[in-house]
Amino acid sequence: MRFSVQLMKIWPGLSRVCIPFEFPLQPEAQAQQPWALKTPTLGERLSCTEAHSSSLWDEVTKLRSQLQAQAQVTEALKHSVQSLLKDREQHMFKISALEASLKLLQEGPKGRALLEQCLEGLKKELQGLRSQVQELVQNQMKARPGKLGPASGFHQELQSEHQVLWEESEILREELKLLRDQLSQHQELLLEQIAKGPQVQARSWKKLEHLQSDQMDRVHTLEVSSTEAHDAQKEEPYLLRTPEQLPS
Repeated sequence: MRFSVQLMKIWPGLSRVCIPFEFPLQPEAQAQQPWALKTPTLGERLSCTEAHSSSLWDEVTKLRSQLQAQAQVTEALKHSVQSLLKDREQHMFKISALEASLKLLQEGPKGRALLEQCLEGLKKELQGLRSQVQELVQNQMKARPGKLGPASGFHQELQSEHQVLWEESEILREELKLLRDQLSQHQELLLEQIAKGPQVQARSWKKLEHLQSDQMDRVHTLEVSSTEAHDAQKEEPYLLRTPEQLPS
């Protein structure tokens, strides 16, 4: 006669798993063995299967939540990189505007008031950009991904993508720092040009007065020459007459 014996065995990291074993027992040994059990019913087998399925489902749910969290962090990093790229374009535009302003200032003192207004506007925009960059850096530091546990190849791919995005954002931050330094240098140069504006204007006035004086001298010389020529034309008929033609 064969009897079914149900043994319980616990595996590391898993729920209880029911493993049935069958081996023959002697009739007289059946009464002496306290661990000899009856054959498990269908309900007991279903309960064991459900427990195992519940454990697997918990693992799948945990993995899914980890993947969702990593996807959110990846999306946040992408938005941060795009924002940094926009900031870099804005800084390049501001630098181009400053260079154009410097050229305009070097041409003459006419655009000095306009340049001062532009400089004030650029200062305000630069302060706003600095605050935005600082806030963006703080948000990135908070959203920086941590170390991932052992997972599948998909986890490793996500981690590699996060690393690439983070390195790119670091490079962009360095470029923004350089652009801010260049913008500050252009502002200092613009201020120096504005400070030198009165001196340049004074030299321009002196040159203009000198040119006007030269022009007046030339006009005077031309008037004198014209008067002498006119007098000479009046005297010319008398010079061409013979002595007989002269009035007595």
